[in-house]
Amino acid sequence: MTPIVNGLETEFDNVTFVVLNARDGDVGEAAFTLLNLPGHPSFVLFNANGEERFRAFGIVEADRLREALAEM
Repeated sequence: MTPIVNGLETEFDNVTFVVLNARDGDVGEAAFTLLNLPGHPSFVLFNANGEERFRAFGIVEADRLREALAEM
């Protein structure tokens, strides 16, 4: 999923992308627990007000993520 996310980072330069590892024993693991995410990969999009606007798990097509980002 990294190549897809990296491509979207260049396309949506006004969006902050944060990539976390659910098994890092630190911030990533804490975030996965806090957000109740089932595992890798998980995608959660928040608007500028910190409200969750999109959530997906597993392999997600770039077009689906692109559409969710564009709607925000």
